[in-house]
Formats: sequence, structure tokens, C-alpha cells
Amino acid sequence: MISDPDPPVVGTGLDVLPFDLVAKRLGFVHGHLVSREDLLLALIVLDPHGDVRHCEDRIARPDAPTIATMSDDYHLPAAICRRGHVVTRDATSALRTAKCATCGADVLTECPSCGNIIRGSYIVPGVIGFSKEYSAPDFCGDCGKPFPWASRQARIYELMDLLEAEGLDPAAELKAREQLQALADADEDEEADEARWLRVKRLAPTLWEKSGAQQIITTLVLAEGRVRLGLPPV
Repeated sequence: MISDPDPPVVGTGLDVLPFDLVAKRLGFVHGHLVSREDLLLALIVLDPHGDVRHCEDRIARPDAPTIATMSDDYHLPAAICRRGHVVTRDATSALRTAKCATCGADVLTECPSCGNIIRGSYIVPGVIGFSKEYSAPDFCGDCGKPFPWASRQARIYELMDLLEAEGLDPAAELKAREQLQALADADEDEEADEARWLRVKRLAPTLWEKSGAQQIITTLVLAEGRVRLGLPPV
């Protein structure tokens, strides 16, 4: 029998890579070294009907998984209902439905504000990976506006994050944060809420003028209050 002097390869078609290069690329993507045993384990998980010997064969076969560079990465569109129930993290699959099976609400795959996809599974083509827990994002990754299911508390927390970037006097920032924390409580009446928003406007005027902050605030204040606070219409 003639032995093959070439190293084992992973690849498909025209893109066949030596195992040591595969390991280096996986190590770069995931931040740790990947052994031959790690790759075999990944192949076993991907092919539950196989065994170690079967997967050993797959490493040398030209139809085994390929490794792609990070420049090819992208998000699949997710399908999420207007109340925040995740239908699927891959809206291109057959799992997508027009209505939510949990609550009957319309299912969205695009941001209602800008029309870009709701980001679902993160894909690096060819890289062997394992599914991570996915939860509905509260805000659009493109325009920054809150999705319909984002809670009042989530929107207030986002305003607090924006407040931290303003570089305010520490005392003014603390007072503004206290007002925002109180506004996270939906039990206060409209008059009390409006007074707190006015204090935030006075304490953090640069935050108040930013379009990103106003996009969030306008979703938390009733129409009459928006007029009195000088906010743009929704």
C-alpha cells in the first residue's frame, strides 16, 4: 500500500486546507488553539450518526467542512413577534410563520423604523461552531430605535448608557440617573413623569438634544407630553 505523504485536509471543492492551517484559523476565530481531537468532536456533533473512525475519514474527504475568513461574516434575519416571542433566529428557514404561535401577534423580520433585518444567527461561513442561546434584541442594530417588544425598563437603561457617554459633571449625571431610574417605574402618574423628564432635560441638555436619545424618549411619553417637552412627533 502506498502511503499518502500529504497532511490531512479539511475543505470542499476548490477550497481544501491542511489540518494545521484549519487549526490556526479556528484558533484565530475562537481565541484558543484547536486540536485534531477538537475538530473530530465537532464533526461527531455535526454528524450524530458517525463515529470517530467515520469522522477521521471525513477530515481527509473533499466534502468535509471548509473554513472561511471573518470578512465573510453576516447575520441571518430573525423572525420575532411584536410581543418579543422568538419564532426563529433564521427567518430564511421553514420555521418562519406570519403569526406568533404563542400569542397570535404579527411576526416581524425587519425593523419597522428603517427596514433592515432583525439580526438573528451570526454566521461565519465554513467555521465550525455551536449554537448559543438567542434572545430578541431590544434595539435595531442599524438605526438604534427600540423594537415594539422593548420594555420600558430596557429603554430607560439605554438612555442611562447614552448618559454615561456625555461626560457630565458627576453630580449632574447622578441626579439625571436618579430621575431616569424613577422613570423606569411605570406606576407613576403622567404629571410626575413629565416633571422628571423636565429635570433630565435641564440636567443633561446635550443628551436631550441627541436624536438617538429622542428616538427612545418619544416612545415613553404620551403625545400631549411630547408637545409640552418640545419633543418631535413619533
